[in-house]
Amino acid sequence: MKSKPSLVDYNFINFPKKELSELQKKIIKTDNSKLYLNLFMISILCIGIYVLYSRMTEKEEIDSKNKKDILFLNEYINNSLNYMDNLKTLQTLQKINQEKEKI
Repeated sequence: MKSKPSLVDYNFINFPKKELSELQKKIIKTDNSKLYLNLFMISILCIGIYVLYSRMTEKEEIDSKNKKDILFLNEYINNSLNYMDNLKTLQTLQKINQEKEKI
C-alpha cells in the first residue's frame, strides 16, 4: 500500500538561481521606440477617424449648398440666354423698321 506524501517545506530546499542570458538582458535594456511608434500610429488613426466622422456629419450641408449653387448658376445662365435672345429680337425688329422706313 502506498502512503501519501507529506507536505514539504520548500524553504529548506536550495533551488539553483537562474542567471539571465544575453538575450534576456537585451530584452530588458531595449528602448521604447516601438512603443512611441505605436502611439504615433494610433494618434494618426484617431485623427483619420475624426476627419471621416466630421465629413460624414457635414455631408448633408455641403450637398445642399452645392445643389443651391448649381440651381443659381442654372437660373443665371437661363436668364442671360433669355436676355441675349431678347436683344437679338430687338435688333432684328429695329433692322426691319429701318428697312420699312427706307422703302
